[in-house]
Amino acid sequence: AIATAHRMGGLKPEHQKKLRLLAEKPVMPAPLDGLLDGLAHVPTSRCVALVAETTLEEKEELQALIDARWLLDVRSPNWPLRDVLEEILALIDVPSRLGGPCAVSFAKWCCDSEPENVADIND
Repeated sequence: AIATAHRMGGLKPEHQKKLRLLAEKPVMPAPLDGLLDGLAHVPTSRCVALVAETTLEEKEELQALIDARWLLDVRSPNWPLRDVLEEILALIDVPSRLGGPCAVSFAKWCCDSEPENVADIND
């Protein structure tokens, strides 16, 4: 409904601002194959929308966290909101680069949870 309203120009600036603030909370649904820590929803700091300008080194770092199922790739074909992706990207600031807090939270999770199956975690 929100995506439709946005397409039709029906979202007021104050509603758009509220959506951006809301995205800082865990509201983005996990991909169908789940996330490593089992969360069903994450904040945008755990999401990435890869762009063509991303360097090879950045892509490799991002892909490692995506493959480890820590970082959510919103452009992935198995992401539940893929059909309204462009509207989401127009409304919410989804990072296109790896943010420090995401990498730190991954390292912290690994230290705190001490996962038994190390094969779940890619380099």
